[in-house]
Amino acid sequence: MNLRKLIALFATLIVMTGTMMSGTAFAAPTDEAAQAEEVTLKWLGIGPGIQRDAEEVWALWNEELQSHLPGVTVEFELHPPYEYADRFKLAMAANEQIDVANRMWMMNFFQEIDRGALMPLNDLLEEYGQGVLDAVPQFAIDTVTFDGNIYNIPTSWAADWRPGFRFHQELADKTGMEEKSRSIADSELGTQEVYDLLETYLKQAQEDGVLGTGISPTLLSWVWGKGYEGVARGVSIRQDGSDFELVNIYETDSFRTVIEVAADWFAKGYIRKDYLGTDIQELRKDDGKPLGEGAVVWVHLYDPTKSEEETARYGIPIVVYSGARQAFVGHNPGPNNLAIPTTAKHPEQAMQVINLLFTEPEVYFRLTYGIEDKHYQNRTEHDFEPIGYTGIQGSEDSPYGLYPWAVGNFQDLILWPPGTDGKAWKERQYAITADARTSPLVGFPKDVSGLTTEIAQIQAVEREMVDSLLSGALPDWEATYETFIEKLHAAGVDRVREALQSQIDAWRAS
Repeated sequence: MNLRKLIALFATLIVMTGTMMSGTAFAAPTDEAAQAEEVTLKWLGIGPGIQRDAEEVWALWNEELQSHLPGVTVEFELHPPYEYADRFKLAMAANEQIDVANRMWMMNFFQEIDRGALMPLNDLLEEYGQGVLDAVPQFAIDTVTFDGNIYNIPTSWAADWRPGFRFHQELADKTGMEEKSRSIADSELGTQEVYDLLETYLKQAQEDGVLGTGISPTLLSWVWGKGYEGVARGVSIRQDGSDFELVNIYETDSFRTVIEVAADWFAKGYIRKDYLGTDIQELRKDDGKPLGEGAVVWVHLYDPTKSEEETARYGIPIVVYSGARQAFVGHNPGPNNLAIPTTAKHPEQAMQVINLLFTEPEVYFRLTYGIEDKHYQNRTEHDFEPIGYTGIQGSEDSPYGLYPWAVGNFQDLILWPPGTDGKAWKERQYAITADARTSPLVGFPKDVSGLTTEIAQIQAVEREMVDSLLSGALPDWEATYETFIEKLHAAGVDRVREALQSQIDAWRAS
């Protein structure tokens, strides 16, 4: 036990003795004891920025924190997603005190470890984070473990990344897409048969004069990668665990097939002609517009409630069918995490605060949603009525309302606004986890630190050529594809594949 803990224990014994002698319920600690325990943590996180009532809520939250961790105060600095990664990088470069931080989807897990930004959490979790370990399932902990060390705490883990095809219901009924979608979901890979089933719908839309702008090739991206899991840029493994052999994903039958399909569909008029000259976000604005104006089918994440949500959103009947039999838990670190950086001054108290956000609902609710009757109303166990915004989180212009998926135990403690059954959502998340297929590489301690140059070069080739190949607009796609493969080899895709294959083989042998 270190000196600070001995002082704290001695102070506690003095208080207890004073209480017993005076007969009062509580006794204030001495000034020396209070000073010994007073620490200020710095929290650098992702959020909507400084909202109007943020300082008021944070002051109240810190006041209530004293009943759990006397003397501990947290200062918050939140940045929107597009600013956060750069701000974190600057803080680490300046050796700035950061006791709690987010490690999110825009920050590479392995790169942050390699540059020494993240503190190993094993001992801290064992001593101060038992509530976290009880809440977060082992498979989620495994995805943020490297070389035996836990570096992140997932705030969400039961994500369902299955593709969900959005069809206009009348046309889907006419072409039998509900049954055809079952066949698509049963297909292990993005085969020619899958595209043939989808073409039935597109051909009918064209004949009925409701094809609209035509599909965006982003739909094809959801299909051709089906059944594979990315391990590094250009390198993938089969999801089904049938082997542990890494492949250059662009030399698979799946990718060759999609290029041929894209060229065929472009010639038939199914793919929009302006894809290469239009910003991807602008393209998505056309998705779901009434028949004849926007895309007649598009893909995003699947959820059994999405048919009702999309119908309400667009004002016309939409059905959403799953593109895969079951959810998939990948080996890569999840996108939403908390971490304790290596620049932390008070890692023990930081872990205690995080533990509270995973175990004490009122601590999580106050920080996430604010003050009842001022920032939200009508809270039940799973649901609430936000004030000043709609949905589950506020914006910079809202009085208050943080990102619930970035603060703490989102999976158990999230509150849903009217229109969503929070209890049913939670039950569905755990059902997804129980039924999900798990990557054969969960727990694999991937090390790409020596491959950063090759990975950057592969990414540059992808950005240069993949969209063009998927557009279907190239007059000689076969020659372009051959050039693409040659450039990938020159960029180092074989070295990346071989290095990671050696790591996988050694990991399996051990």
